[in-house]
Amino acid sequence: MNELHDVAVVGAGPGGSAAAHYLARRGLKVLLLDRAEFPRDKTCGDGLTPRAAAVLNDMGLLDELLALGRRVTRFEVIAPDGAGTSAPIPGTETLPAMSLVVPRLLLDDRIRQRALASGVHFEAPVKVTSFNAGDDGVEIRAEHKGRAQAYRSRLLILATGANSALLTEMGILTRPPESMVAARAYFEGVRDLGDVWQLRFDGVPLPGYGWIFPTGDGTANIGAGYFARGRSSSAAKAFERFLANPALHPMLAGAR
Repeated sequence: MNELHDVAVVGAGPGGSAAAHYLARRGLKVLLLDRAEFPRDKTCGDGLTPRAAAVLNDMGLLDELLALGRRVTRFEVIAPDGAGTSAPIPGTETLPAMSLVVPRLLLDDRIRQRALASGVHFEAPVKVTSFNAGDDGVEIRAEHKGRAQAYRSRLLILATGANSALLTEMGILTRPPESMVAARAYFEGVRDLGDVWQLRFDGVPLPGYGWIFPTGDGTANIGAGYFARGRSSSAAKAFERFLANPALHPMLAGAR
């Protein structure tokens, strides 16, 4: 049985690692667990909203991440019939108008490293199988590198994101929530990107959307996601359908 921590956080994505950082900065003894070793990738559009940018700025990470990603100043929305509208990204109380795109492979690991620098203890790969809450805290049962392991903490934070299996198994959720499936790829040689997020509802299964998010000069994260709802089609097929949209051809001509 391991030593007692003030807080254990299961899930070292942006939410879990940021929570661990702030708790440790307040002087708490924090344990951070994840089923994957880092750095690890994540299917995502990589877009960070102004509020997320403000949190990263407060964590002292914004300048570093701006150097790794792409600043975005406008967003554009394309309707299913191809009609579009756009608007500038709003600012916050602490930052000018700004969003950014940073690949999750880099983003998640930088936030995790910031948590470690704040005194958080991290262990991976750890697969949490169950937990038991008692009067004196929580016992967390897990598998660590193929061996049974137990952890103890006064408080447990489940930050497992889209992976709701543990929440369902523990009875916190009565059934898995409806979720989207998605596929994406990084492209080079994309034309006329600018500093714009594109959210597109043309050429994708509905309800769903496609995205084109610039990650650098001529590079972009392009993907599509939709609510499967028992359909037999796959995320990969939806992605291929999105790329075949004639409206994207000028931008993707010659892209790799």
